[in-house]
Amino acid sequence: MYNLDEVIDRQGTASNKWEGRGLPKEYQGKTLCFTVADMDFATPPCIVNALNERNAHPLFGYTHPTADLNKTFIAWQQERHNLSVDPKDIKATSGILTGMAMAIRAICQPGDKVLAYTPVYNPFFTIIEGAGCELVECPLINDDNSYQIDFTQTEKYFKEGVKAVLFCNPHNPVGRVWQKDELTKLAELCLKYHVYLLSDEAHADFALFDHEYTSVYALESIRDISVTCISPNKTFNIAGISIAYLLCHNQDILKKINDLLRGVWITTPSIYGMVAATAGYSQGGEWLDEVKSYLEENSRYVTAFFKDVPEIEVTKHEGTYLMWLRVSKTGSSTIIKNRLLEKGILLGDGKEYRGDGQDYLRFNIAAPKSLIIKACEGLKEVVTDFRNCGLR
Repeated sequence: MYNLDEVIDRQGTASNKWEGRGLPKEYQGKTLCFTVADMDFATPPCIVNALNERNAHPLFGYTHPTADLNKTFIAWQQERHNLSVDPKDIKATSGILTGMAMAIRAICQPGDKVLAYTPVYNPFFTIIEGAGCELVECPLINDDNSYQIDFTQTEKYFKEGVKAVLFCNPHNPVGRVWQKDELTKLAELCLKYHVYLLSDEAHADFALFDHEYTSVYALESIRDISVTCISPNKTFNIAGISIAYLLCHNQDILKKINDLLRGVWITTPSIYGMVAATAGYSQGGEWLDEVKSYLEENSRYVTAFFKDVPEIEVTKHEGTYLMWLRVSKTGSSTIIKNRLLEKGILLGDGKEYRGDGQDYLRFNIAAPKSLIIKACEGLKEVVTDFRNCGLR
């Protein structure tokens, strides 16, 4: 029903992916980009239509959240994830990182230790250190091309005084959809040592291949020491509009977060964010289902393509639209990325995410398959050149 094969020209739209971040000016306009985590599929028509309808009204003054904003979000979580959300636990805000940054400040004092499982979405480092906290990196364990939480090391760090964990669920960039038993085990350790669990669930709607996403908010045992943030930004490809929902059952913490947001005068999401979220959550399910099926096909293609390319190891892909490709048999991620850029293709440099990221490239597969094929062929050419020339 939706033409996801359509290649849409994003030049001239101030796109960070296609015109900004990580792309030297001399390559702009002639490079295929698979970096920044937004999709190259058109935003669902229900959202575009809702925004156009709102634009027909000539006034864009101060606004407040409507009843439908939370109502549609709650219904979506119940229907899609069997997650029951208490309305009093919700705070709509401008974005997930804003919410997570304020949650850290509400819970921690400068100098407190905050743990993150690396490799992980690199803004985590900024918002932890920006709050004056000490970043504790706990590397994930790579077991047969799939990452696991190191619970032994986690407990060691908890004993040494970690105050909070900034968690990514599902995990960017390694593509894990954490299972409920893994989350339960982490929750038990958090309870034992009274460590707060702050969960960024930006990719909540992208559990693929029948993997089941479980929200940290669903773990009733730690609701008083957890904060979860969910957003339609990734779900419906509206990151440039930006809106998110903080879920916090502990009303004292929620009040502190509200006070901090108000202290920098972030009171409500933008009018566009509210219109887009309401439309997406009420009408965007069919579109998302098609997108997920398309992503699964792209993922299968990438995995199969590199099966016979010994220099590339594809991490098992469970969720998100980001794939994690090991290139260390040929060279560092930076070397391979730069050689690939010379061929007019840009993938993300894994070293940005720390941990063992220097061995990996992050590949955003939320794009028409014709472009995915070109990226795969280009990367194969690069590593084949290294092999044939004996380079590393």
